[in-house]
Formats: sequence, structure tokens, C-alpha cells
Amino acid sequence: MIEAEKSALLMRHEFFRDMPPPVIARFVAHARVLTFVKAERIFSMGDEGFGLLAMISGLVRISVPSASDTELTLNIIGENEVFGELALLDGLPRSADATALSDCRLLLLERRDFMSTLMAEPSAALTLLKVLSGRLRRTSHRLAEASFGPMSGRLAQALLSVGKMADAPAGQQPSIRMSQREIGNLVGLSRESTNRYLRTWQRAGLVDLHPGGLSILDWHALEKLAAE
Repeated sequence: MIEAEKSALLMRHEFFRDMPPPVIARFVAHARVLTFVKAERIFSMGDEGFGLLAMISGLVRISVPSASDTELTLNIIGENEVFGELALLDGLPRSADATALSDCRLLLLERRDFMSTLMAEPSAALTLLKVLSGRLRRTSHRLAEASFGPMSGRLAQALLSVGKMADAPAGQQPSIRMSQREIGNLVGLSRESTNRYLRTWQRAGLVDLHPGGLSILDWHALEKLAAE
């Protein structure tokens, strides 16, 4: 990937889009592309924080183990988003797992290169604070939903969140290419319970189940469930 393409990709991301060209050029000089296949672990809790990752394509789940022997999803990362910023800043081990929910392409900015630019460009530091603030708000909201919301609403909200990131052609319903176990893990639900909810929703015309995933048929109905 040539530098012009890397610059264009970075400018699509919330963290980089408002930065001046000289700052982008410094990041691009050191950025490299990584690829991961669906279900591949990108990093694990406790791993060394090697750098900041910017999504080019695909979906990534950020999660931690829960007491119920499932995984609690903290965030779903889609195109034009970044992740891995906490370990980037403090140099401490990763605080969560990151797993590819689909085939992914990522742009990696290693910590040593990122920090040297950040120290030289105060505007980049301010932008990072804004990104971190937004990420914290979304994570707090997701944790509140996981703790207090009804399970049907939590599952509906998870489908909506992933569906919004799906690259659906104009006029077509969003398609989610995830197994029922993976979908259940988004809200700490077993595969069996997830299947019961999805089968009920399929009979009601909300979703269409198919091998390898599902399609959302009635977005408005899922929004009503998520709001309950």
C-alpha cells in the first residue's frame, strides 16, 4: 500500500480526519497494514501494547471474560474507528481481548512512532482525548445495558449495533455474518438462549436466519425491543 493510500485511509478515521497534513504524513511514514481472518485473535488481555490500530475493513470485538464463563463485550469496532489506544498511551499490558468478527484489514501505528509524533503535535493529543472520551461513554452505556437491561432488549441492541456497521448495498437489508454463539457472546447469552430469541424473531418477521448469519428484516421492530 502506497503512502497516498495510507493517508486517505487515515483521513477517514475519527482520530485523524481533523489533523493537518504534516501530522498525517508523519504517521503514514511508519504505518503498516495487518490482515486477520474471522475469529482470529488480534491481541489478548495481558499482551504487550504494541500500538494503535485503525480499522480499514471488517469488524472487531473488544471483550473481557465474565463470571458466567462467557465473554462480556465492551465494544464493537467497525470501519473508520481506532482501538488499542489505552496501552498505546500508558505502555501497560492490554486490558481486554480483541477478536476479528470478520476478515479484517488494519493499519498499525506502533507505540514508539506514535508517541514521538504525539509529543511534537499538541493538536494530536487533544484529538486523542476526544476519542477516548467518546469511547468511555459508549463503553459505560454498554455496561449499563449488560447489567440492567432485559435480555431481549440487549440482544436487539447488539444486532442493531452490528447491523449499522454492515456494508449493505442500497435497498438491501443488513446482513450479519456471525454464528449464533458469536452473537450471544455480544451480550453474555448462551448459544441455546440466543437461538430461541432469534427463532422467535424469525417467526415474527424481524430477522431471517441463514447459514453463517442472519439478515435484519424489520429494523423498526428491533429498535422498539431495544428501547424496552
